[in-house]
Amino acid sequence: MLRKRKPARGVRTGAASLQSAQLADAVALLESGLPPERVWPESGIAVDDAGMPVVEGGIAAAARLARDGGVPLAGVLRRVMEVERDRQDAIDACEVALAGPRMSARVLAWLPLAGVGLATLLDPRAFTLLFTTAMGWVLLALGGGLTWMGRKWIRRLLDAATPARGEVSEPLVLALVEATLAAGLDTGGALRRVGEVVGEVALADAGAALSRGVPWVVAWEPVVTGSAADADEGGGARAVERALRAPHRCGASAMPALRAAVEDSVRAARRDAQTRAAQLGVTLSLPLTLCLLPAFVVVGIVPMVVAVVGSVELPDLSQVP
Repeated sequence: MLRKRKPARGVRTGAASLQSAQLADAVALLESGLPPERVWPESGIAVDDAGMPVVEGGIAAAARLARDGGVPLAGVLRRVMEVERDRQDAIDACEVALAGPRMSARVLAWLPLAGVGLATLLDPRAFTLLFTTAMGWVLLALGGGLTWMGRKWIRRLLDAATPARGEVSEPLVLALVEATLAAGLDTGGALRRVGEVVGEVALADAGAALSRGVPWVVAWEPVVTGSAADADEGGGARAVERALRAPHRCGASAMPALRAAVEDSVRAARRDAQTRAAQLGVTLSLPLTLCLLPAFVVVGIVPMVVAVVGSVELPDLSQVP
């Protein structure tokens, strides 16, 4: 099934550009008549002992689909290249929007340590109190715990907002179905083969049911009702069903509907990524307010106040006339 891979942190446009160039080279060589086992090395794509490309995402899915399903690799890979290019544009736009919040998060993560430095600079007795007294150790432990929680919270927020790379996304599933149908397979066979290649059990089961002559509504019932085991983890099966429903009911070609669904899915992914990036600037205030600022106060302000108060000699009120 399509599982949500932990997103990678940081901008990797260089690797993405390299993969795009490799895809273009592979498509050109395939269309010139070279066999896949020669195309992969010539395109700079590593292969395993079985001659399959050692990559993630659309390239690997296209290669398996061509090998196991008999689908012409050049056509599938060209469609994958088009979708990957659009998807990469969306990821790059999101990375640009995330650059500011990500830098703010890095600065905020060092706020408690800055508090220790500030306290030491303003009053060296605060440093002595922190590292040589039981009270200071308690403050350090509390500040360290709050800092750890704040940093972990920030990392989770950044991971949730960062687009995942390398996975077989919903637009890619739609594009693979489109390319497989364009190669001449029937709907049931195309769905079954794509589902097996990308690991979407619900999609493969629906295709197998359609091949057996099961009515459309019955074949797709686990996907539509959400009872399929992977219904919550990959939206590919649901997106394919939505795209194919009207053409199947009207007896029309599914190709225009699938192509439109791919474009809509890419746009939706771009909007979702940009929305998450915009929300990150607001949600980062939560770990700042609830964890990092309290840690700054605990290890920076409190020791300084205690050191100052402890050094003040109060007058003996009993000697006052």
